[in-house]
Amino acid sequence: MNKLITLTAIGALCAGMMMSTRADADQAPKKLPKAGASKLPKAGASKLPQNFPRPTPKLPQQKRSPLFDKDLNDGPQTLRGFVDLHTHPMSHLGFGGKLMHGAPDVGVLMPAGSIYNPAGVGVSGSTCNARDKRATSVEVALGSCYSSHAGHDLIKNKCGNHVRRVVIDEFENGKHTNKPHDVDHPPGFPSFTKWPKHDDIIHQQMWVDWIQRAHEGGLRVMVALTVNSMTLAKGLDGNQPYDDKTTGDKQLAEMKRMVSRHPWMEIAYSSADLRRIVGQDKLAIILGSEVDDIGNFAWSKREPTAGQVRAEIRRLHQLGVRYMFPVHVIDNHFGGTAMYEAEFPRASKYHFGHWPQIVCATASDGITNRFTHEWDAVITLVLGDAGHSFPVPTCPTGRGFKNARGLTPLGRVALDEMMALGMFIDIDHASQRTADDIIAYTGGKPGRYPVVSGHNGLRSDDRSNKHIHENTRTGAQYRAIAQRDGVAGVGFGDSTAPKFVANVRRVLAESPSIAINLGSDINGFVIMPKSDDCGVDGCVQYSESFPMARMGGVTWDYNRDGVAHIGLFPDFLRHVENVGGDDVVDKLFDGAEAVARTWERAESVGRAVEAAAPTSFRTIVALVSVRDDDVRDGARAWVRVTHRRGATGWIEVTQAAKGNNSSAKVSIPVGSTIRASDVLAVEVRHESNNCFACARDYWSGAVALEGEHGQPIMTTPAFRIGHQTKRFPRS
Repeated sequence: MNKLITLTAIGALCAGMMMSTRADADQAPKKLPKAGASKLPKAGASKLPQNFPRPTPKLPQQKRSPLFDKDLNDGPQTLRGFVDLHTHPMSHLGFGGKLMHGAPDVGVLMPAGSIYNPAGVGVSGSTCNARDKRATSVEVALGSCYSSHAGHDLIKNKCGNHVRRVVIDEFENGKHTNKPHDVDHPPGFPSFTKWPKHDDIIHQQMWVDWIQRAHEGGLRVMVALTVNSMTLAKGLDGNQPYDDKTTGDKQLAEMKRMVSRHPWMEIAYSSADLRRIVGQDKLAIILGSEVDDIGNFAWSKREPTAGQVRAEIRRLHQLGVRYMFPVHVIDNHFGGTAMYEAEFPRASKYHFGHWPQIVCATASDGITNRFTHEWDAVITLVLGDAGHSFPVPTCPTGRGFKNARGLTPLGRVALDEMMALGMFIDIDHASQRTADDIIAYTGGKPGRYPVVSGHNGLRSDDRSNKHIHENTRTGAQYRAIAQRDGVAGVGFGDSTAPKFVANVRRVLAESPSIAINLGSDINGFVIMPKSDDCGVDGCVQYSESFPMARMGGVTWDYNRDGVAHIGLFPDFLRHVENVGGDDVVDKLFDGAEAVARTWERAESVGRAVEAAAPTSFRTIVALVSVRDDDVRDGARAWVRVTHRRGATGWIEVTQAAKGNNSSAKVSIPVGSTIRASDVLAVEVRHESNNCFACARDYWSGAVALEGEHGQPIMTTPAFRIGHQTKRFPRS
């Protein structure tokens, strides 16, 4: 069992899921500017076009630390406050509900099997919740992880799972965490003896009171992202359904529910909302999506139509999503994923159905990381042919792997819709080619649409480092982001305050005007910063104006505990100040204004993108679906479209229409340029060459039409036809 979905098999998928937040802390440059050597440029230093709104600057204030300043803002003019561009408050609802343990608030949904019930110990009775249940108290929300993370026990833990226990053990071993499960699964609250800790990555670190302390310390904008991996959920034998669409929707609903309970925070659905919320010194929450498979399109193993892609992004926007990752840790219909974890190719094969096209990086890429993977019998039993060996190239010395896949035509459709809706577009996790393609495509729009790198760092120039991977940013990418008022989040996972300052300075050396923010990836299986260099005197001095983090009878001292949870972010920033990074902190507090300006630009350019969207087409795409029985052997089916200038030819869809509960798309040439309003009707025809089957042969389904650019045209009602032609007018 030592290989059973271990870190090197499936656990690594999760362990590396957000590794970009480490920001290559171990890739320190040979020379760095001296701490505090010069003041950094303010966020948003680049000029905005004349038609963009220009906030009225506040009156100059005497220089002082902004941490725990209760009056950072006095209205929606130039905003102050630090930003975290990458958090996962509801990750306990992802991955089949069996990896991250603990809810962030009372009233939040907890997955089935996650609430341990000692009253059920014995021959009879249940030791956990049989279905999803809302946390009724902090004792429940932050209670024992015994049923979630431990092995099965017929008497004490009937909800445990030995396979999951092995996965979690190996996952923790690989991430070098503090191993909180070396005792009999103590609860977090009220003792907090084993979690949260800075190096514990699978227990809740975003309890609402801890978020509130971060807010009191200066956090004014937080991007709250949905997250999931179907591959890992299957490996963990998690709760079904665990597809990205269902899981993401659940996390969005719970995040909105949690925010509504607390008057000191509010969801921002527009840049105007953000200015109003932060101007009142409340915490603005931006809802986002970081999943592998938007709309479950990859899992369906069928390429979606442009209209389906646009409709799904609009659906997410209607749910409140304003921040999107076109690509996460698998290849999908939009583009390629970065090659930096050996198990991501397996996830692509399992979920998307193909291996990534891994090629050697060029010498100028500066990528040195490479990996190999052989066939594994146990993984094959769980993930099918995704457990097989996959091809990797033989590269020259000093050159690692990258993904050859770039932005696809459907990826451009997705970007067009995101831009039309004024959404943040994050390039992290995308292959270098896909990221560059996204930058080029969005930059080609009039006004140049802004993009974001929310949790990353500058690629090292130290070629002796064998771990420089594709999911790091180049200087050229950072400069492109800055030139159009985009923002960047610098990660600090498994790092220290001095290393974070060094990483920020490296980014700013490449792009002095870029707006810098935090990109913590907290609750995303990333070790938080440690403080083991603080010594006897301590890195942070506490006082009445800078109090320690407390909950119940427990006190967290950053000098001893590091960043044990999000409430210690202000303490980390005080450490940054104390190592000569007061100008770094000052720039971070310009983050709220920078994010507001990025959003304003996105909304302005997005309106132009929407207005410029093509309305005419020469090809119609028909999505043919089959509900129950279908076209049998010997039977045939066709589709034809009539329009104001005539009619298309009959297009045979016999093969597309075979298979219950299936769908396929076919292209119908029009012969001239038309608009959706020119379409009059769609006709469907069915006939059989097998007279014996005539009485019982039929086609049951529906047909949806859209233009080649995804313009919606019409959808027929459900029909059932046998040996006849039926016409459906466009209403």
